[in-house]
Amino acid sequence: MFGQLLLGVTGAIFFGLGVVSVYDPEIPAAWSGIFIASQDAYAEIAAMYGGLEIAIGSILLASALMKEYLKAGLWLLFIIISYIGAARPLHLQCQEQVLGLGLGVVPGPAQAPVLRTVFRPVLPL
Repeated sequence: MFGQLLLGVTGAIFFGLGVVSVYDPEIPAAWSGIFIASQDAYAEIAAMYGGLEIAIGSILLASALMKEYLKAGLWLLFIIISYIGAARPLHLQCQEQVLGLGLGVVPGPAQAPVLRTVFRPVLPL
């Protein structure tokens, strides 16, 4: 039940952000501090922030609704959030900047509920 709720909520968030990004690419660009300089850049933001997030959100929502895909959906969510969280401080470190608050997004205790759900012992029938 918790796994379905987790996938449903995060899937809805990804899907919603994707729809907003396709509708108006300036919104996610403003959140990220990116200036869109050309029509090609608008299309790129709409595709990457919009299309990709809609696809991820759809997969997560489908995994929440179809019990046979629950475990795969939780693994996908864990991988996505972990790599997003790891990329930020890694980028800061590569740029030789002080990590500061970037360490707050490193995967760790926040993924514990996902891991407990994914690695839950399976009882034989």
